[in-house]
Amino acid sequence: MRRALGLGAAALALGAAVVLLLLALDVRRYEHRLAADDVALAVDPARPNLWRPAQTVPFGAARGMLGISDDLAYRDALRLVLLGRPWLFTELVPIRLTGYRNAAQSELSGIVQRDADAARRSRELNLLGVLSSISVTPLDPAHRLNGLVRAALSYRDAILADEHDDAAKFNLEASLRMLGFQPTVGNTLRGLGGAATQNTEFHVGY
Repeated sequence: MRRALGLGAAALALGAAVVLLLLALDVRRYEHRLAADDVALAVDPARPNLWRPAQTVPFGAARGMLGISDDLAYRDALRLVLLGRPWLFTELVPIRLTGYRNAAQSELSGIVQRDADAARRSRELNLLGVLSSISVTPLDPAHRLNGLVRAALSYRDAILADEHDDAAKFNLEASLRMLGFQPTVGNTLRGLGGAATQNTEFHVGY
């Protein structure tokens, strides 16, 4: 009886050791895949299964051990932003790109609410500002004005999250200067920050 119990305990210990070994291999796959796919993202954001290596141990065990769920969510949102080609600023944006932009905005709006990493949250808010900026159109002054105001508020929040985010500072100043050229009435931009806020006015409520 004791021998049987001893063999059973040994079998359990061996099984646990095998699982731990497989889990360690899954963790290594994640580490290598994250670095490689970050490079691949810049080359081809449409590439499928980015940051999703094959896993031996199920239920996302390696991902949970690494604590990278929020990091992966940010990467997925960034991929959608790139697929939306935010540098393409035209009056008529292809429906496919608009879909990617809308999806990116939805994803970022969700993860920014729960992301505890200040630097990453700042980048997320900055991207939300970019998406608001490119949603504007000169053919619709009211829409353009509201989009620029939303962008400026996102950039401001990005700076509040991380005061070292120089990209958000540059984007905030640029958006405020753009707002300075808009025909506006009502409330002022004072308090948003930047040199362009001193005497510029804006209206929200469309």
